[in-house]
Amino acid sequence: MLIEKNFTYFFNSSTASGALNKSVDGSRFTVQLYSPIGFSQSTKYVSVSVIQADVWNNGFNISTARANNVWSFEQFDGATTNVFSSNIPDGQYTVNALQAFITLQLINVGFVGDEITITGDSSTSKIILYVKENFLVNFTIPNSVRGILGFNSQLVPPVFNAVSPTYQYADETANFNYITGYQIKSSLVNDGIKTNALGNSIIAVIPINVAPNSQIIYTPQNPLEIDLSELIGSNVQFINFELLNQDGETIGTNGEDYTCTCRFRYWVDV
Repeated sequence: MLIEKNFTYFFNSSTASGALNKSVDGSRFTVQLYSPIGFSQSTKYVSVSVIQADVWNNGFNISTARANNVWSFEQFDGATTNVFSSNIPDGQYTVNALQAFITLQLINVGFVGDEITITGDSSTSKIILYVKENFLVNFTIPNSVRGILGFNSQLVPPVFNAVSPTYQYADETANFNYITGYQIKSSLVNDGIKTNALGNSIIAVIPINVAPNSQIIYTPQNPLEIDLSELIGSNVQFINFELLNQDGETIGTNGEDYTCTCRFRYWVDV
């Protein structure tokens, strides 16, 4: 007769909770168990499922690492072309948040703040760029923010326009959604949840249902059961975890910890 048994572990990336080998960006950590997880040869089936996970939705879509954090514009005062360039602080930006940075930079160098604006067109998912007379935006520089805005390498407008302001649609749709979901990868499983036909040791796929820089509390109604039969007749003492985006790219946590609660189920023949 088969009898089902189960137990639960809470894994936390916080070093205060005993996490080891935590990466500088906070995405990876290791847990050393005092009592290894293992299952005897009499075990018929083993599975693991993530029944809860806490992840902060603060993965950067503009950063030095992504090489898309430089903002540059020019202004002609009638005699001199004045060039202004600045680095955008690493962060997760919306259109409004990036506009706030642009406005602040204009004010910091002595302008009113409304000389350059970006707005989103919901019908096309493109950015509309407004540039006042005798201003232009330089999207040709290295590490330009143009990609997230959907612009090709260019000057907008191509030359200073002293007569009227410029309104221009981006060349492509905006790319602010660099992260559309999170995944937790773990050495617990060899294959895990597949992305299309590929397995990458994923134990949880976490949709984003909160605003930027808010905490996602993932509590699935029907947690996915992942086969863990490779642990029958063996055990594991060190477990690695890694936070990824929907494309399997490592995502930093901006100083926040993330957690997952795993339920192990197994059946023994008695």
